[in-house]
Amino acid sequence: MSTSTTTTATTTAESRHSAGHFDHVSSWYSTVSGFTCQSTFVPMDWPHADILLKIRAAARNAATMLRFVTSDGDAATQKAEEAKIIESCRPEKVLLPSELETLSQLKAGIDAAIRIYGNNAFVRLDTRSPKDAVLAGPIVKQLLKSEIESHPQSNPYSSECYTQDAIFYYICISKAQIVHSANDAMELLTSSNRVEQDLTNAKLHNTAEVRPPCLVVREWKNDIRPEMEFRVFVYNGAVTAITQYHEKLFVPEIFAHKEKMTSLILAKHKEIAPLVVAPGHTYTCDFAILGSSEETYSAFLIEINDPPPIAGTALFNWDLDADRNLIMNGPLQVRVIESPVDWSLQTTLHPPLKQYIDELRHRGATGKPPASSPCLLS
Repeated sequence: MSTSTTTTATTTAESRHSAGHFDHVSSWYSTVSGFTCQSTFVPMDWPHADILLKIRAAARNAATMLRFVTSDGDAATQKAEEAKIIESCRPEKVLLPSELETLSQLKAGIDAAIRIYGNNAFVRLDTRSPKDAVLAGPIVKQLLKSEIESHPQSNPYSSECYTQDAIFYYICISKAQIVHSANDAMELLTSSNRVEQDLTNAKLHNTAEVRPPCLVVREWKNDIRPEMEFRVFVYNGAVTAITQYHEKLFVPEIFAHKEKMTSLILAKHKEIAPLVVAPGHTYTCDFAILGSSEETYSAFLIEINDPPPIAGTALFNWDLDADRNLIMNGPLQVRVIESPVDWSLQTTLHPPLKQYIDELRHRGATGKPPASSPCLLS
């Protein structure tokens, strides 16, 4: 593909992203609501967005201050100083009384929406989720500890163990995003760089006629396994490529049942395609495979997004002419990871959490067995 063609494809996607916002849940949900997680929209006005950004800025300042806290050998003093800094960034400390009232009204709307789904929900901006916020939080570590301690491995350096641990990582990242209340939701939303970026970008395009992205409260489905997700590329109404969603994750189940899963995804897309009103009938959509065997598998729509390069391409490389041409023109190609991925190549895992997993497995910092160890990688 020529440079001019590449530039045109990229420019078209980006201009559509700015103008049409097809990646907003609100832009596609109504027509396919029967095929995806039930969702409730909680509107926000600019004062709400400003409050979220103000809380986020205070948290950033607190994080910076915490880096400079020293104890001079007195752990109790350091802990007290850290607690004082953390307390200083609480909404009650940084917001005006009128802002606290506005925030309270927003939280009431969130709580009402969460109750619809039995107080187990997933909360996101209309644009993107706050999934980055859980990486530094305590919940994901608690979940990882529980998973790994309940699944001991005789050889923590085996490929089976590494594969299992990588899957646990994505399971725990997903579960850490469950919210039971508006307070849980606020904790995620105001700790997320992604939310901060999207609200800031929205403010840059702020006009009297445009509201900030709304909040979306979606039902939490326990039968969705994050390791079983796929990204599907659709150009001019036709599926041109399918990829496993997580680009460095070997899932033996996917490898063993690739053809069955592909057929289910194609069949489900055929059902929803007439309902998707996308510019040029071109978009990406994410599916999860539900069930635990070929007899019980089914494809379930997670969400719809703009096409690349706005959407990521996982096992395809948009910068390569051959891959870009495949995504845009076909013929259909399906890519999945077909063998275990060396732990040292797991660069998509958040490094501190990867290190924490190694600590839980009592592995060395390199993730490799000691030279004197009789254990062999299998």
